[in-house]
Amino acid sequence: MDITLCLYSVLSHLPVTKLPRVATEIARVTKGHFVTTVRSTGSPPTAFVDSIEAARRFEMDHDLDRCEIEFHDGRRMALRFHLFTADELRSCFAEQFEIEDLCGLDIFHGRFSPDARWHPAAIGADPRFSNLLAQLEARWMHNSSFMARATHLMLVGLPPLRAIRSERPKRARYRRHATARVPAPISKPPPARLTARCTPGRRMVRRAADASSA
Repeated sequence: MDITLCLYSVLSHLPVTKLPRVATEIARVTKGHFVTTVRSTGSPPTAFVDSIEAARRFEMDHDLDRCEIEFHDGRRMALRFHLFTADELRSCFAEQFEIEDLCGLDIFHGRFSPDARWHPAAIGADPRFSNLLAQLEARWMHNSSFMARATHLMLVGLPPLRAIRSERPKRARYRRHATARVPAPISKPPPARLTARCTPGRRMVRRAADASSA
């Protein structure tokens, strides 16, 4: 496949001990880029199938990678879920892929989203403020402390052989430019002897390159 996507914390629901095998299988079927997102260790809580407000109680057991949720309508659920550190996510795929990017997503936007149940109408959508948040995201998305508190971690990888091929044209172009020689100036031939004859009734004009020496 030209691109393989594994988004919205699919990997978080798998046993950690099986992740190396999963990474190997993903690499086997990936010819182009591989992109995955997982929940970071400092991400805000989620109720998965409903809003967090719908949960009466929830508890995350990090030793067992197990989350238990009880909803206000009486539903109960327990599921496997693992929160990743950036180094852990990198190590899962470092042997199978060249890591092109590893960053945090939604570090600021979600935390500054207005809530109509609490905020006045004046604290609403503000394009200028959203632009400032986007600048903060770009500035801190690769900072380890902010990555640990991002909602998601995103990893982008490329199979090693593909990564090497993608670098070759750049290096070849560089070598061609580096070794290019400036062509030697072309020497001009000496001016040719020019002879012109007048038409009948006019003087004959002769012009030669060595007229001055005659």
